[in-house]
Amino acid sequence: MSPFIEMYSDAELVEEVRSGVLDAGLVLNATGRIPNADALGAGALFDTHDDGRLATDARMRVLAGGEPVDGVYALGDVTSAHQLKHVANQQARVVRDNLRGLATEDLLAPIPQAIFGHPEVASFGTRGQDAPADAVVVDRAYSSTAYGWAMEDESSFARLVVGRDGGTLLGLMLSSKNHDGDRDWLAVGSGPWDAQGRPSWLRLDRVLDVPEAGIRREGAIFPREKFDTVASRLKSDFAWH
Repeated sequence: MSPFIEMYSDAELVEEVRSGVLDAGLVLNATGRIPNADALGAGALFDTHDDGRLATDARMRVLAGGEPVDGVYALGDVTSAHQLKHVANQQARVVRDNLRGLATEDLLAPIPQAIFGHPEVASFGTRGQDAPADAVVVDRAYSSTAYGWAMEDESSFARLVVGRDGGTLLGLMLSSKNHDGDRDWLAVGSGPWDAQGRPSWLRLDRVLDVPEAGIRREGAIFPREKFDTVASRLKSDFAWH
C-alpha cells in the first residue's frame, strides 16, 4: 500500500493529492511486467530463459539448441530482461539492419532507466552505492547537463560515478580527424600511437569502458604532461576529481 493512500473502508479508498482529496472506488497499483512468451508456445521450438523469455544472440536471432535460427528474430519484452521501450526500439533497429543484410549487433549498454515518480529518478550504469571504494562520485546541477525544459530545472541534480570496476578500465577516444574549435575535443599533438605521425584530438565528453582482459598489446604510452593536461580539462569542464 502506498504511503499516500489510506483505506477508510473495504469499499472506499481515498488518495491524498496536492489539490485536496480525491475519492475513488478502486485504485489499481501495478508494478512490473512479465514477457508473456509462454502464450506463443515458442518454448517447444526455441531456447528460452528460466523466466520464459526467448533466447537470442547479439543479432536478435532466436536460438534453438544454442544456435541462431536464420530468419527468426525476437525483440522487446518477449526476449529482453530490460522491458523498456527504448531498449525495444534499439533491438528493432538491429533486426531491421540484419534483414537488410548487415551483421549489426545489439550493444546497448548500460541500459538507461527511470522511475516516473515525484521526484523522477533516472539512471544508467553503476549506482553510487554499488561502486568500488576508489570510484569518484560527482554531483552536478541537472540544468547544466541537459537542454530544453531541463535547463530551467533548479532543484534536481545529476550524479556521475567514475572509476575502475573490477577488470574494467576507463578510456577516452583518440582521433586523427581535425576537431579544432570543438570544445569537447582536446588537441594532443602527434605521438607513437599513430604510425603516420598525424596530429590527434582526444574526445573528453565520452568515457569508454575497456575490459582489461581484452587489451592484447600495448600500443603506446601517453606522455605524462599530456595526461595531466587532459586531467585538468576533465576537472575544470566535467567536474572530475
